[in-house]
Amino acid sequence: MEERKSQRKPSNFYASISSNQLLCSGIITDLSKGGMYIKTQEKLPVESELHVSIPMDLLLPSKGKELKISAKVVRSIEIDDRYHGMGVEILNPQAGYLELVDNHRAEFES
Repeated sequence: MEERKSQRKPSNFYASISSNQLLCSGIITDLSKGGMYIKTQEKLPVESELHVSIPMDLLLPSKGKELKISAKVVRSIEIDDRYHGMGVEILNPQAGYLELVDNHRAEFES
């Protein structure tokens, strides 16, 4: 199993998820500069590209109302024969996303 390039930190962010096949919501339960885990009941195949939208008005008010992130599914997780969520790789992380991760990481490290 390959190792992650950056350590993930626990989180609890609401997210909207969209792809060519799907529009749904989920909860981001951990994140890093390179990826995140999204708990959702909707399954996307590994290698699917998707867009993740995070409402930002409460997290980083100066960054606008919504942060949109392009990502790719790298792992689908089932627990007790039920779909649990997906690990995604962030494609071309934007400055706003990296700032969110840095600010969020600081909360957990202090």
